[in-house]
Amino acid sequence: IADRTKEALGTTDRGVTLYRKMLVRELERMERGEDPKCVIRDPAKNDRIDLPLEGVINARSTGFALMARRHNLAFSAILIDLIAIYDRPAPAATPVA
Repeated sequence: IADRTKEALGTTDRGVTLYRKMLVRELERMERGEDPKCVIRDPAKNDRIDLPLEGVINARSTGFALMARRHNLAFSAILIDLIAIYDRPAPAATPVA
């Protein structure tokens, strides 16, 4: 466990400070017997949210080339080389005798 007493957080660490305050606040709620934020006990309200592209587009289903062209990798100077490396078929397994 890190010793946080010697830590010197600056203005750019605002997110860390806010996150720690949120954790303390939610722990205090639990100590009072309340549920912390985002705990939903009612099964009718506790549904899974399916995102439209979640199960449809990913590197495994559409290949590396399409994934790379959809992201910042599309501007890479070595994109063609990366596609050649990652989209080539896997070598056939050799049978063990």
